[in-house]
Amino acid sequence: MRASNLIVVALGAIGIIFGLMVSWKWRNDPLRYTHTVEVERKGFARLRQPTRVVCAAIAAGAISGVLVIGLVGRLVMRILAATSGNAQGLLTEADETVGEITSSGTIGFIIFVGLGGGIVIAMGYLFTRSWLPAKAGAAGLVIGVLSIGTLGVADALSPENTDFAILSPLWLAMILLFATGLLFATTFTALAARLDKFAQTPGRGRALLYTVLITGAVPPIGAAIVIQIALRTFASEKFFASVRGARSRTVGHIVVAAGTAVTAFLAGQAALEILTA
Repeated sequence: MRASNLIVVALGAIGIIFGLMVSWKWRNDPLRYTHTVEVERKGFARLRQPTRVVCAAIAAGAISGVLVIGLVGRLVMRILAATSGNAQGLLTEADETVGEITSSGTIGFIIFVGLGGGIVIAMGYLFTRSWLPAKAGAAGLVIGVLSIGTLGVADALSPENTDFAILSPLWLAMILLFATGLLFATTFTALAARLDKFAQTPGRGRALLYTVLITGAVPPIGAAIVIQIALRTFASEKFFASVRGARSRTVGHIVVAAGTAVTAFLAGQAALEILTA
């Protein structure tokens, strides 16, 4: 086995172990840390806590995106290339050669698919956190289904993806893709819950969270970050009370449940179409 294959296998195994350990260890952590902290209300100081909360979610998305979507996803690609003997040397939809592992391809996949995908999902999570199950484990499963049934079906699990015409066995591809999506989501919510607590617990280390703001250099992400921080900083307590009230949570839970059911159906439909094509 070539050195590049060994590296991909080793890094992918690290991603799987990390994801499983984090998902299990912190599965019962609450998504929102409810410990009362003193909120500063003067000048730029009032931005600190909301910014740390937003940065905690982005950091969770970045870490889980790189380790699970990026490294584990690359391992999945290696496994499917190995099981698809007749596809060796053919080009994938992304113009990559099946069976060849390049450093540029790996780095590009980790950055654009892993890191980018993790941060995008983190931003969506911030807008819907109040509507998700309270515990990290359950919330992760919901986010996993929602992500697979939307972003997944639009790309990796799309029946129109020409890669499925050359990869085999297709049932293995479906299992690996679904498992990777769910592992990412449970890893992300477990990390998000833990980092939310870290962000709101006094200590100098919290300043490290600000480093993820560099991702705001990408305009869509930057706009979402600004909106999130502004809402959490300047919205009135009455507004937050109404959003987090029993009635709003009930409506939100119904919307999320319906969305989960619909996306689960779409994901299943896409998988069935791929398997029977």
